Amino acid sequence: KNTFLGGMRENESWGLRKWLSRHGGAGAICNDVEEVVRNVRALPKTDEAARRLTAVLRPIARQAHGRLKKDVPAAYQEQSTAHPYLPFFHRLEACLKQMAT
Repeated sequence: KNTFLGGMRENESWGLRKWLSRHGGAGAICNDVEEVVRNVRALPKTDEAARRLTAVLRPIARQAHGRLKKDVPAAYQEQSTAHPYLPFFHRLEACLKQMAT
């Protein structure tokens, strides 16, 4: 369990905590992806530029969603508030799933 989630050792993060801190933090990552989803959904569906954008984003989101589900152990994918990073996993998963379809 601790190997994946990570923590602090000798004033340095490791595991999921290290990845999140190096990539702007869990909250910032989720906020950014949610903002992209909101803005793409607001585009007119008949607009050709919107169609091209979604054609590019869908495969990327599908791949990222698959990778997230593969890389995160199943035990951590259950709905839980036991660890502070789990809610961010579920937020990110929901956004990627929406963007992939």
